[in-house]
Amino acid sequence: MDEITPDALEYANAQSNRLRDLILKPKTLVMPGAYDGLTARLFEDMGFEAIQCTSGGIAAGFGYTDGEVVTLEETLHLSKVIAGSVTV
Repeated sequence: MDEITPDALEYANAQSNRLRDLILKPKTLVMPGAYDGLTARLFEDMGFEAIQCTSGGIAAGFGYTDGEVVTLEETLHLSKVIAGSVTV
């Protein structure tokens, strides 16, 4: 597993604070579920302020149904692809 750099930790903290601020706004926060980098980019281009992924979405990204065995390495890989595809 990769070591967490100070820059990565600072970025993660900033994104966490941003998400908290979005959640605390009085309007409803709609977060569509991405299952790969392309769907994440499409959601960002559509104007969504935040994007999430689920176990079902991660599984679908690998062609599995939810509940099938997706390894930790696969989950981390696809999560990095999704997060690296967007700025939200």
